[in-house]
Amino acid sequence: MSKLNEKSHPEIESTTETKEAPVVDNKADNLDFYNQVRSVPEEAKKEIKGGRIKGFTNINPMWRIKKLTEMFGPVGIGWYYDIKKTWFEPAGESAIAAFVEIHLFYKYNDEWSMPIQGIGGSMLVKSEQGGLYSNDECLKMALTDALSVVCKAIGIGADVYWHEDMRGKYSGQYDDEPQIPPDTTSQTPTNITPTPDSTPLPELYCEKFYTVAKGRGINAQCANKVIAKWFGVQSASQLTKKNYTAVCTWFLNVTAQDVKNYLEEVAI
Repeated sequence: MSKLNEKSHPEIESTTETKEAPVVDNKADNLDFYNQVRSVPEEAKKEIKGGRIKGFTNINPMWRIKKLTEMFGPVGIGWYYDIKKTWFEPAGESAIAAFVEIHLFYKYNDEWSMPIQGIGGSMLVKSEQGGLYSNDECLKMALTDALSVVCKAIGIGADVYWHEDMRGKYSGQYDDEPQIPPDTTSQTPTNITPTPDSTPLPELYCEKFYTVAKGRGINAQCANKVIAKWFGVQSASQLTKKNYTAVCTWFLNVTAQDVKNYLEEVAI
């Protein structure tokens, strides 16, 4: 493992003579680590064949793990990450996005770095040709995405990002796309106002509604009371797709006790 900066500052001696510190150009040393991790081997790259980023490059996630291990040592010893937050948000019609925020730490020259922040995202629920699709691995995928963000920040795979950023991936090429809404984890039902819509909820998702609620410790009776207060309906079969998305997002961001407290406050 190479060192970013092997030059040390001269000690200040107790003397009446004034000594000026030498002027040192550290730019080359500062880029030493960056230059070791910037290049991605061809076998770790795969061209994206479809979608809005068709033609861009996907980097194998295990290559990043290998590079972190090569530079710092095994995970948990030379580097590690903390999961600071996970949350869910509505992301367009009938869709729910999942997000993970992590802090990466690595040891260099026997010192731990400051936290390197990264936020990654994936889809929990999205609309496909066959209907709504739910992804039970969305948080794992969002975590992988977050790790790619922190790796990019320290230069890992930089050559790929350098060329693709120049091509417009983050330069406004997709300004007409819907924007991800702000964090809704602190919202309560009193300030969530889903857009009315008449699209009926598929029968499969009526069952999933109660599965989502049960997974958060919320029984069917409480779940029905919430949708009665929010939308004036008596069961999930009467929900629309947009209403389903809104209430499931809230369930995923609160605890069963939060729901109980809410129902007591509104006296249902």
